[in-house]
Amino acid sequence: MEIILLNLDASETGHPQLRAVKGDATDLSEYEDDSFDLVFSNSVIEHLYTFENQEKMAKECMRVGKKFFIQTPNRHFPVEAHYALPFAQYLPDKLVYTILTKTKLSRLHRWRTEKAKQYLKEIRLLSKKEMLKLFPGATLFKEKFLGMNKSFVAHNL
Repeated sequence: MEIILLNLDASETGHPQLRAVKGDATDLSEYEDDSFDLVFSNSVIEHLYTFENQEKMAKECMRVGKKFFIQTPNRHFPVEAHYALPFAQYLPDKLVYTILTKTKLSRLHRWRTEKAKQYLKEIRLLSKKEMLKLFPGATLFKEKFLGMNKSFVAHNL
């Protein structure tokens, strides 16, 4: 058995059954259909800037994986997962940037300006409806917190 860890950069794992590879989840053309028994992704798909990129990743995950399990935070959960700020996903980016870089309200620290800019560009949270669109025919598991949908998992297990 081999586990392949696909990331933006490959680093040595130190484990004989773990192989780290550099890659792009929106283009897995180096892999044939059904190459993997399971494709697992946890809180990655919302970091792809655009819905178009999210569609590409979803299609590739379903293509190369016999089974898939793709998790993402719920866009409509009251606390934005990356910043740990209530309703930040509904605020103007300029205001969120100011909160991140000028206060310690997000995770009790002040964000570096470049990191704050990067996250504001790359994060595109998904709704339940969008997850169902991205993964047609998949089962959608709803992770709950205090009775609210905290995150979604699209899977075909």
